[in-house]
Amino acid sequence: MERLSSSKSVHSSIRLSLDVRNELKDEARIRNINLNSLINQILIKHVSFDRIADHVRVVPLNLGVFHVLLDTATEDSLERVGKEMGPKIVKRTFDFLGYDYNVDSLVLNYFEPLSSFSGWYTFKSVGKGTGRKLLFEQPHGRKWSIFLRFYIAGILREATRVEPKITIEDDLVTVFLS
Repeated sequence: MERLSSSKSVHSSIRLSLDVRNELKDEARIRNINLNSLINQILIKHVSFDRIADHVRVVPLNLGVFHVLLDTATEDSLERVGKEMGPKIVKRTFDFLGYDYNVDSLVLNYFEPLSSFSGWYTFKSVGKGTGRKLLFEQPHGRKWSIFLRFYIAGILREATRVEPKITIEDDLVTVFLS
């Protein structure tokens, strides 16, 4: 995310329909930003998140419905889905988009964009090399932490061929990389 929003700007000209431009101007005014900033935010979201979301066929879900589904799911079923689907979905998507499948690329092209746009978690990477920690803080409760633990473990195991050490403390999932 940061690599896209902080890169050097260049002038580009685009054509918009009058209706779209007016909608965007209204949205920019509501957000108290200029039209150019809004369009840049929309394009950053597209290249960093929407391409992946489209490839993995994300289904938008109302937060209330999500919480009811999460409440009715068993911890065993969340563990099973996380283990199976994490590495399967992410590895296939990275292959399709031509991304390297390693920790640095996962942080830059998956964990950070998901943090910014999905509502799954807030992400932070701390340290470098063998002392690096990946922190996933989320507001959806213990069951979601359990799902994330196995989802993230599967993704990292596939990328590194090493079982990651992961702890859960309430709504914080911490991955210790070695």
